[in-house]
Amino acid sequence: MAFPWRAGFVRGPVAFGVTGLLVLLVASPGGLGTGPLVDPLSLVGLVVYNAHNVPAATGLVPGAVTPVAEAVVGVPVVVLVAAGWEFAVTHWDEAATDSPVGVTRFGLALAVGYVAAMLLGTVLVTVQMASPLQSGTLFTVPPDRYLTAVFGFVYPAVLGSVGAGIVYVQLAGTSTADSEDATEQEPDA
Repeated sequence: MAFPWRAGFVRGPVAFGVTGLLVLLVASPGGLGTGPLVDPLSLVGLVVYNAHNVPAATGLVPGAVTPVAEAVVGVPVVVLVAAGWEFAVTHWDEAATDSPVGVTRFGLALAVGYVAAMLLGTVLVTVQMASPLQSGTLFTVPPDRYLTAVFGFVYPAVLGSVGAGIVYVQLAGTSTADSEDATEQEPDA
């Protein structure tokens, strides 16, 4: 049987979208804040990337934008573990995974789609920011694309594999119990 790579590629952008939506829901009750950002929703986008350890690349003023929302740091972790778990549960029989090393394929497939969505998102989240040094001057603030490529692949690869690993452990325990029951039910010759 062939591994369902395409199913993982599709789950990556969906997981990234769910992460963004959850960050918006968690961040918006306190307000989107004020500051030098022209578009307040862009702050939420930068917070999504910051939750993945990807800072804004301001270029002119390093560290001018560092949106840290501690409440959302765990959102990508929970979403990616859940996405890896769901992917493994729905495609376990197709994947024919019989070793812990094979479980990593679930995380890798998820990572390919996730990093593609994150890289596309760097274009959409790129914002104009008012310069704190010169009034009336705007400069571009995108998420750091190099770190987006690194963490956008590493986070889902590792955390998606953890979610799939949970399924592997659950099914290994189930198959061990089933084989013990089958052994007990066989009559002795």
